[in-house]
Amino acid sequence: MTDFVHLHVHTEYSLLDGMAKVEDLMDHMQKNGIDTCAVTDHGNMYASLYFAEECKKRGFKYIIGCELYVTDDMYDHRYGTKTEHIVLLAKNKTGYKNIVKLDSMSYIDGFYGKPRTDYKSIKEHHEGVICLSACLAGRIPRLLMEGNYEGAKAFAKEMQDVFGEDFYIELQDHFLPEDRQVLPQLIQIARELNIQMVATNDVHYINKEDWEAQDILLCIQTKKTLADPKRMKFGTHEFYMKSGDEMAELFKDVPEAITNTRAIANKIEEEVFDLDKKGNPIRDTSLIPLYTPDDGSTPPDYLTRLTWEGLPKRYKEITPEIRQRAEYELGIIIKMGFADYFLIVWDYINWSRLHGIPVGPGRGSGVGSIVAYSIGITDVDPLRYDLIFERFLNPDRVSMPDFDVDFCTKRRYETIEYVRQKYKPTNVAQIVTFGTLASRAVIKDVGRVMGVPYSETDKVAKLMDGKSSIRELLGLKIAGIEKKLQNPDLNAEDRKDLEKKLADQKSKRNSEFIAVYENNEELHRVIDMGLKLEGTPKNTSEHAAGVVICRKVLSDNVPLARNGDDIVTQFDMKEVEAVGMLKMDFLALTTLTDMQNTLQYIKENYGIDIDFHEIGYDVPEAYQLISSGDTDAVFQLEQGGMKKFMKDLQPNCLEDLIAGISLYRPGPMDFIPKYIQNKHHPEGIVYDTPYLEPILKNSYGVIVYQEQVMQIFQHLAGYSLGQADLVRRAMAKKHLDELMAQKNKFIYGDIENGGNITGCVSKGIPADVAAKIFSDMESFASYAFNKSHAAAYAVVAYRTAYLKYFYPTDVLVTGYDIIFFWVIRMIFSGYEQMGEKPFKTVLFHGLVRDSQGRKMSKSLGNGIDPLEIIDKYGADALRLTLITGNAPGNDMRFYIERVEASRNFANKVWNASRFIMMNMEGKEITEQPALEPVDKWILSKLNSLIKEVTDNMENFELGIAVQKVYDFIWDEFCDWYIEMVKPRLYNSDNADSQNAALWTLKHVLIDALKLLHPYMPFITEEIFCTLQSEEESIMISAWPVYKEEYAFAKEEKEIETMKEAIRGIRNVRTSMNVAPSRKASVYVVSENADIRAIFENGKLFFAPLAYASEVLIQADKTGIADDAVSVVIDGATLYIPFAELVDIKQEIERLEKEEKRLGGEIARANGMLNNEKFTSKAPAQKVAEEREKLTKYTQMLEKVQERLAQLK
Repeated sequence: MTDFVHLHVHTEYSLLDGMAKVEDLMDHMQKNGIDTCAVTDHGNMYASLYFAEECKKRGFKYIIGCELYVTDDMYDHRYGTKTEHIVLLAKNKTGYKNIVKLDSMSYIDGFYGKPRTDYKSIKEHHEGVICLSACLAGRIPRLLMEGNYEGAKAFAKEMQDVFGEDFYIELQDHFLPEDRQVLPQLIQIARELNIQMVATNDVHYINKEDWEAQDILLCIQTKKTLADPKRMKFGTHEFYMKSGDEMAELFKDVPEAITNTRAIANKIEEEVFDLDKKGNPIRDTSLIPLYTPDDGSTPPDYLTRLTWEGLPKRYKEITPEIRQRAEYELGIIIKMGFADYFLIVWDYINWSRLHGIPVGPGRGSGVGSIVAYSIGITDVDPLRYDLIFERFLNPDRVSMPDFDVDFCTKRRYETIEYVRQKYKPTNVAQIVTFGTLASRAVIKDVGRVMGVPYSETDKVAKLMDGKSSIRELLGLKIAGIEKKLQNPDLNAEDRKDLEKKLADQKSKRNSEFIAVYENNEELHRVIDMGLKLEGTPKNTSEHAAGVVICRKVLSDNVPLARNGDDIVTQFDMKEVEAVGMLKMDFLALTTLTDMQNTLQYIKENYGIDIDFHEIGYDVPEAYQLISSGDTDAVFQLEQGGMKKFMKDLQPNCLEDLIAGISLYRPGPMDFIPKYIQNKHHPEGIVYDTPYLEPILKNSYGVIVYQEQVMQIFQHLAGYSLGQADLVRRAMAKKHLDELMAQKNKFIYGDIENGGNITGCVSKGIPADVAAKIFSDMESFASYAFNKSHAAAYAVVAYRTAYLKYFYPTDVLVTGYDIIFFWVIRMIFSGYEQMGEKPFKTVLFHGLVRDSQGRKMSKSLGNGIDPLEIIDKYGADALRLTLITGNAPGNDMRFYIERVEASRNFANKVWNASRFIMMNMEGKEITEQPALEPVDKWILSKLNSLIKEVTDNMENFELGIAVQKVYDFIWDEFCDWYIEMVKPRLYNSDNADSQNAALWTLKHVLIDALKLLHPYMPFITEEIFCTLQSEEESIMISAWPVYKEEYAFAKEEKEIETMKEAIRGIRNVRTSMNVAPSRKASVYVVSENADIRAIFENGKLFFAPLAYASEVLIQADKTGIADDAVSVVIDGATLYIPFAELVDIKQEIERLEKEEKRLGGEIARANGMLNNEKFTSKAPAQKVAEEREKLTKYTQMLEKVQERLAQLK
């Protein structure tokens, strides 16, 4: 086979364009004896580290590159700027860093629809880089296709001057007419300038037969169907990974273009990533950020000082145990080099607390550190609850510690911004995540693209459980597992695992799904394509909590991208940690926000500062509430099963809550009955050895925690806690060889072999008992929970239960008719029994009266049955009717017409959601795209609405609040914004503009639904759960908050100007009785360039909304007829040619007929009124009617004649 290296390859991370999956690419290379390959994804380097790791594992040579988008000036964000392609490959680490820098700049500075760099930047960052002239989208081929040979040659010379012998003219032949047009000229330029040529195939899929799947992928990206003649598609089926022989045949007249692929591969001087033999990145410790103490001391000294200063604030007496634990931990932290890490975490938590931002008590194994507790990183006493430091930081296992921290949902971003500024914005970023084509979604997407009726693919999707892959549903994994089970050399544990996997795969096999696959040819093809595309990345987003902090400038070390306004790494969470950067999790916990609000209300209403350090965690009333099962709004204890567990358990201490949170999970749930039984009947607990009692006493003889496993190894067999943690990990991961060796050590020790483990036997524990204990731990280790994490969450559960018990009510809602009967009694009772007022606020509502204002009663028979209204119109319509336009304390009249109007509004909201879902089908846009002015306008209007509605609701102005929401949704969103974006969705091929419109539609509707939810809970919940999947339910979703970055005053003014113009045009047309179907030219005349720009930018939607056949924008009235109809707005005048509004000939004919008809009516009326018999004998009312008709017809005739005179 001809030696050939592919240097132009697009993996699946050329999102919804490339389909050469890295894993499949590795298999293809191995199968075909290919030893080297490059990766050059479109505009990004998402796959670079993953690709390098996989190549290293298989012994392949990898080349890291990127096909960048290039323009003349990346800072030029004007519409219509040209974007070209160029391929860059890294020769060495310097080259890699330069490509990373260019790619990062393309997102941070040059992003406009696409990430764009410019040629100036490429010239500045060319060291260590090999440059290929790219495909037909490169500048040289484009100039050649335009007939500009000299321009193409000049640019080639320019690149040659920059890159020297590292610049190559790229030759491609996919049997496209354009390839055949430019190939001879490319060869000619190369030879005239003595530039080396290199042959590439623009690989977008691996095998030739995959062209159809890639074609469908393109349609999914562009939201087109295969039948659409205007869709984007590749002109041939030649964009696959051709063999060396195929490439040699294609370029037999230019053999050096083939041999140069190996020459380029040989130019790769060094691997750009530091990987070990297994392909794992070697951590670069120089990337870990450092902390600089304000007092000039070293980080170890500063951490030590903070610890000793903090301990007396946590403990009334510093006992030898406390002192010893603190000294031990500090020694390990400082020895392992993690003082800076602790101080970085302490710093942003301390800053948050100082600025009133709620921070959680901790989460994860870090809660087991007394140093973290003393300096305020965590808020749970590790000694009181037997939490183990080594579970967090193990001196026998060198790995980065990991503090995950919960923050208030509303203000988390402030802490992240503080960190960004503290460590420089260039050194801090959030982390990318990838959305993939999931099994159900890909079936629907493929079906839509292939033109299969939605009803058909929907039936298939409903057969899928949403968790199993298509391959699993078809049972395609079963045969492979069965084959492995036939191996007679399998050990018992491996056989057991395989049998479990086989049972799992058989349970996922779906006979109905298979029947459809086998019996429906059309759906068979859909499922086949789904099999190929399932799991393909479709979009990027940002990690919900992850933030990376680097000692050095990020863009010099890892490629960066954009997610809306946020900067994110192109490497995912595991990759940024693996290369040596510090990853922190800033998690959002709504419960913290709710608790903070509650504490503020208590302070305002009762003057009480709640301090849980003073209150403690032993207040019996909090446990009484939990034991009653009344745990709605109590953190972690809200589910029905957990409520039952708490009622059965009857917890009376925090240890019980810690255990409850740990046990209520799949696996450990099986031990719940035993735990409850042992708690209530401790006399029945039997320990295998007395040594277990002090370890398991708090969990009533049941192994619940990972920490207990470690303590058993320590106290029974003499392991250090570090050694015990390693064995625990081996148990959890079922490393059988390691476990067999450790079992012997656990029972007998390894002193005789020079070790330090004494073994159970040395303590008098029989070997068979020790073996049983080891077996029990082994079976439970994979289920055992991290007690440190559970303890922190138990603290939050306790606090919410305490607040619910002691401060259950703040506002009483009642009718004014029972003030003296009930409300006054409650107030006096509160003062008498509790010595305080029972609530701060009483909200009085009025009565619902009938349409005549009468009180509803049986005697009048004017009552309304709410159930009948709900049955006919729905509960949402009734709720909205009862609150709309209603002020506190006032009565309201009930009109069925208002209920019908509320139902119509619900239909309006439903139709808007259907419109969005229809247009979003097969597309998921999670990151904020570049927004257009009209998008910013609606976001700004929503932003103001959020602020106003929140204020109204805080002041109990519910009727005013819902009216504002109603008006916004009906008028601004449905009647204006949706109509404004329809041309972008249906009449434009600008995918970026469409994505911006769809993102805005979805974002605005979701927030509007949240504002509407208190009034119409059912429809909003249904639409919310259908429209998005990020939040589980609208009931527990975050309430929208005002954001300064969404205050777009300029865009608001611009769009309101256009709305005023549209309304003016519509009013004129209505007054002239012009049909909407009749289009006319609209001239926008303004001396103000800004006004003209507004209409120029909004032409796409202005034209259809103003019924314009064309929109002409100019500074004066040149070319506008004198009889043009005008509309005057602030800063501009709009003119519509009269002749275009009205067909003059037809209008004259119509008016003449009308003149004749009116003349006849007037003659008839005069005849009757001049007839004495009629006027004397007819009823007076009849005579008066005829006089009115005569007056009306006379006036109408005058107007018709006046109009005719104008037209003639």
